[in-house]
Amino acid sequence: MKAAVVARSVEPPRGRRPGPDRAAAGTRPDGQPALPRALSSRSPARARAGSSLSRMTVIARLDHPGVAVEPGEVAIVDITVHNSGRRVEAYHLDLVGEPAAWASVNPPELSVYPGDDAHAQVTFTPPRTAGVLAGPRHYGVRVMPVEHPEEAVVPEGTIELRPFADLAAELSPRTSHGRGRARHELAVDNRGNTAIPVELSGLDPDEALIVRVSPATLIVGPGEAAFARVRVRPTRRRWTGQPVSLPFQVTAVPEGGAPLTSSGSMLSDPVLPRWLGKAVAAVLVLGLIAAGAWFALLRPVVRSAAQSAVAVPVAQMQAQSKKNDQSATVAKAAADKASAETGALGTKLVEKGVLTKNDAKGIGGATAATPPPATPAAVPPAPFDQRLTVTIPVTQTGNQTITVPAKQTLSITDLVYENPQGDIGTLTIRIDDTVLFGKGLANFRDLTDHFVSPIVLTAGQKLILDVKCATQGKAAADTSCRTALIVLGTVVTNKS
Repeated sequence: MKAAVVARSVEPPRGRRPGPDRAAAGTRPDGQPALPRALSSRSPARARAGSSLSRMTVIARLDHPGVAVEPGEVAIVDITVHNSGRRVEAYHLDLVGEPAAWASVNPPELSVYPGDDAHAQVTFTPPRTAGVLAGPRHYGVRVMPVEHPEEAVVPEGTIELRPFADLAAELSPRTSHGRGRARHELAVDNRGNTAIPVELSGLDPDEALIVRVSPATLIVGPGEAAFARVRVRPTRRRWTGQPVSLPFQVTAVPEGGAPLTSSGSMLSDPVLPRWLGKAVAAVLVLGLIAAGAWFALLRPVVRSAAQSAVAVPVAQMQAQSKKNDQSATVAKAAADKASAETGALGTKLVEKGVLTKNDAKGIGGATAATPPPATPAAVPPAPFDQRLTVTIPVTQTGNQTITVPAKQTLSITDLVYENPQGDIGTLTIRIDDTVLFGKGLANFRDLTDHFVSPIVLTAGQKLILDVKCATQGKAAADTSCRTALIVLGTVVTNKS
């Protein structure tokens, strides 16, 4: 059954004065805003001139003033226009209100004979987008006589936009990597025209993962997107082996709708990486190569350089010693000759009777008993080469000592430091209680100090190597720190 709405501009019965225009009140009885006053069924010209009521020639009504439609569908409402005048009238029809953006009137022009009716259709095609929110929309169809536009009427109606749901859920990233835990994000997009509460939950069918979703409930507005954090963690920790893919699901259940399921997976890596064994083996090989290069190439070169450095001083000392020996031999021969000449003189004096034999013996005895002291022959210096090695645990302190024997003098020309493991700590060189040098182990692997003026230690003095280990080097074969010192120079033995 068609519901008819007569336009408010219809003439009242005879003997009754027209009532006030409802559109001028500003609101409708249902609380919705009224159409603008200019669009009401009575025009301002007619309100000012009551005599014009007798000339009203148009009556318009909507066959279905209240209809409902879901966005994306079509609704049609018929409108009837009656010409109550005495001549043919042409009318222009158009829509007013928000629905005018997605509605049309066909045909937009009508020609009606006196006393006849003409019909047109209002077609509503609301788009299926989130921008067209659910709820009622008021509209009006303005019927305007072409020759008397001041007599336009606007029958009004309401179209109800039904709510529709269009949800989508997406998990990002779909696959994650991790040793202990991983994070994902679930995006819920509402492309519908009404807000929808959504319940979220996580599930692993194989029970190999613990899946937590926060928050557990989202309210997604129309045209909006909401996000939830998804945390996954394996139920068991894997120390070695190949990465394993662990699948899981996150379900979004909208209120009154079908659940949406998003699938993801976690690629669980072992705690110890696969390359660790290869890296350890490579470090050991590099350490062995470095040690072999030191003992086969670098150490002989350093030792040869040290020996070459002390060769000239040693040769000079040996030449000086030989010269001293020759001087001593010449002095002894002169002394023996002088003693012989003195004895011969005494004999001649006895023969001439100047001296007695006893006096001559005294002269010869005194001469023989007090020969000039002979210069002791100097011993040529000998090359000196000694290695001090300190092996101690981490955080401990150790030392090694060289003590100069009695009647010897040690001249140090070179010190060669070795830190083959790359340990971290300190190294100190001292003579007795006097510190000569201090070095950081982290600053070198192989280091040489050459002295133009040798360091001289006399009999009884001690050369001490102190080592303190803070951290073991990466090339260490066990849990100890190893540091070495090679002492190069000459040693002289004093005969006196």
